[in-house]
This record gives sequence, structure tokens and C-alpha cells, in this order.
Amino acid sequence: MSDSTSLSSAELTRHIRFALLHLYEIDVLDRGPARVLGGWLAQFGPTPADMPAGQRLHDLLLRAIERIKPAGMLDPKLPRHRHYLILKRRYIDRVPLPQLEAEFSSSNRQFRRDNHRAVEELVATLGEMLPPASQSSTSSEVGSDKTIDEAPNELTPFSRSIEAVDVWSVFTDASKTLAAVTNSAGITIRVNVQPDLPPANADRAALRLACVKALWLAITHCSGSALNLDITANEADVILALSALSSVASHDAVWNETARLTALAGGELRLLPAGNDTQQITICLPRHRQPVVLVIDDDPAMLRIIERYLGLQPVQIRGCRSSEDVIGTVKKTKPTVVLLDILMPHRDGWEVLQELKADTETYHVNVVVCSIWDERELALTLGADAFFQKPIDRTALLEYLGPFMDAPPAPAERTSSSEARSV
Repeated sequence: MSDSTSLSSAELTRHIRFALLHLYEIDVLDRGPARVLGGWLAQFGPTPADMPAGQRLHDLLLRAIERIKPAGMLDPKLPRHRHYLILKRRYIDRVPLPQLEAEFSSSNRQFRRDNHRAVEELVATLGEMLPPASQSSTSSEVGSDKTIDEAPNELTPFSRSIEAVDVWSVFTDASKTLAAVTNSAGITIRVNVQPDLPPANADRAALRLACVKALWLAITHCSGSALNLDITANEADVILALSALSSVASHDAVWNETARLTALAGGELRLLPAGNDTQQITICLPRHRQPVVLVIDDDPAMLRIIERYLGLQPVQIRGCRSSEDVIGTVKKTKPTVVLLDILMPHRDGWEVLQELKADTETYHVNVVVCSIWDERELALTLGADAFFQKPIDRTALLEYLGPFMDAPPAPAERTSSSEARSV
């Protein structure tokens, strides 16, 4: 799941935000986001041999910002105009945040929201700049008595919404598209779904289209009159497998389109050998996990306060009282958000913040500096994503964490044992 073409919208946004903060530091871009986003950058075409990947990312961001610029006079009261001006003034002109807040007549909270929306619009614009995917259609024949029309050929936009998804319910919905085709071919599907199947992290719309394409491939290459569908999970992934297939080519047009849709969904398409000289198509998706909030504070009372604030929210809360091996702790717990204290023994929070933002494996983590003093300007200047003055306001904390929290959907009714059915 490390292919950067499969990044969720939120992950891509975090990498782009970091790149904007270091827009003129080509070596930092080269070591960090340009390296992580290598597969994504490749979709814009090959990078010239003499150009560092960081320079290409820099140039791409400048072109995308310019593309957002509205025609005519700029009016900061209009959303798109405001977004362009924020991107230009903050990241290209490098205007300090307090001055920007005064220019836009915004409170810190309002400007933070506007800045977030501006970066989201930039990410969407980058998606619009991607070369259009080649469209394909094909017709296939299954045996002498199973002729099926062209495969559905539906394309999805680049902009995605990764969320907790019930894979079985998505597949059930997708199979309705091909119900008439399946029935006319006389094919049944033997279903086996793992009990208590966890949700996957995926874009629901792209996954549905990928399931339609994968099922089409399975129908047209079914080695008999029945397909096997297994949906299982391990510690890392949720896996949808269609087996009892033969002669599936992993590089034809339909396969390539299925693989593209699967990547858009946030997963990976694989063709594996199965028993009795048959094949298996699998869609492998990352298992959904609740976001982790890591509290780095030597005062145990702070952890108890955060646990009380977030006790009913769909997040996991972890505590770290030592500042000595923060990088190791962050890499191990993989937090979505870090709440970082400043006054700590051994090393202060400023040193920890700079270390987190300098490491190419942790720079994308959202770090919120928490201090008893109003040090917001310094925190944001040093790369923090937000600042809260202690005592932390619960409402403000929940508002900040809101975009990172998503509850898994209620699972659809499903079978937990093998069952033959026509789809």
C-alpha cells in the first residue's frame, strides 16, 4: 500500500501543505514530499534527467497556484479569489501570519479555516492538471454459449474521499450493475465473508467501480459455472478475492482500467495463481483504524484531560511523557495528530517539533503545539499545524480534530458462511 498513486486526499493534502511551507527549499522538497510523492508526480509525465524531483514539485505548485488565479480584479471577499490570495501571499510571497490575518481582517481561527480550504482547492486543481486517463472498452466471449456485451467503462475524478467502508455492502451494490449479465451467463457466486469483517479505508465510489470491473473480468474468465467470492481481513488489510478463473491477462485494457480504479479507491489489484491451474483476482485495501491522537506531555494530568475531552469520540489516545525518543514513538504509534507540550525536561517542545518536521517519515504528521503562553506565531513559523493555549478549550479541540475523525459505517447484513447465489 505504499504506492503514492494510491494516497488518500487527506494524505496528499498533508504532503502538499508541507511542500508549500518549504516551497523555496528544493533540497527539503527533494528529501521529503517529492520522494514520497514520486509515483504521483510521475503521472504528470517523466521528470527531466537534469531536474531534481524537488524542483519539479516546486514548479508544479507554482503553476497550480497560478491556475487558480481568477480573471480580472481580485476581491478577497469571494472564496476563490480569497483562496488564491492566501496561497500567493503566504507561500509565494512568504508574508508572516499575523500580517496576513490583518490583511484579510480574519481571526486566527477563521484564517486557519480559509487556509485549509485554499490548500484543498490547490490539491483539487492539481488533480485537474493530471493528463486524462485513456478510456477503453472491450467485448469478450466466455465459451461458446456465454457472449457478453462491452464491459462497463466508468471513470472517476481524481478528487477522492477516503472513509471507512463496508467492502461487502459495496460489492453487493456493485454486483447489481451486472446482475442481468451474470444471470444470462448462468453463473452463480459462492460467497464467504469473514464474520465481524472490519471496514476498509477506501473511496466508496471508486471502489464500487473497481468491483464492477473486477466482477466483469471474473465473469468473462470464469472457468466453470460458479465463481468464488471471499472477503477476509488480516492485521493490515481487507482483501476481496474472486477465484475459479482462467486465462486472465494482467496487462490488457480492462485489467489496466480495473487496476487504475482500484488505485483511486486506495487499494491494489493483484492476479494470483489458485488451485487446479486457476487464477484469483484480489482487491487489497488498507484496514480502517481509528485515528490516533498522541499526547506528548510530561504532566500525566494533561493526558487525563485529553482522555476526558475525547472519551466519546472515535479516536485512540496515546500518551508519551518523555521527549527523548519522540521520533521512535511517532513512527511506532503512527498518530494522525500530535499534541505537543513545550516545557519538558531533557528537550523542549520546540526541538521536538523541528525534529518531527525534519524527518521525512514524520513531517506529514499534524502537530499541535500546546503552551501556557501565547506562542502561536512562533509555533506556526516553526512548522506546527496549529496552536492551543493551555488550558485547552474542549470545543476548539473537537473542532480541530473533526476532519480527522470518521466513524465506521454500520455493517450491512451479510452471510458469514459459504453460500451459492446468483448475483
